[in-house]
Amino acid sequence: MRIVNLKLLNFRNYNHLTLSFSPNINVIYGKNGSGKTNLIEAIYVLGLTKSFRSSTDKVLVMKDKNLTWIESEQIIFAWLDKDNQVTPLTDEQLNPVWKILNYETGKYESVQKHFRVFEV
Repeated sequence: MRIVNLKLLNFRNYNHLTLSFSPNINVIYGKNGSGKTNLIEAIYVLGLTKSFRSSTDKVLVMKDKNLTWIESEQIIFAWLDKDNQVTPLTDEQLNPVWKILNYETGKYESVQKHFRVFEV
């Protein structure tokens, strides 16, 4: 899988952030407390729909805000099955993960769109 971009709204310490990733190597660096782990956490939440840092999702919402938005475009080429065989993904399996957490209700609203699939 390759993450093409990441967009955050009211996520932890990020009021609004848009990143475009290189198809090669990406380096995230900064001072302590600048939000490096928050970026990794946002990617983790997109992939697994939960945080690795907290058991409650309310802490993901920036203080004094009502919701958070995490959006990413990803290119997924294939997956390994139980026999470690590479299997290309079908169009039905290629759905982005967009999460909106409403802080007041504590519930998620999901938005689904299809990815563009590029043959390599």
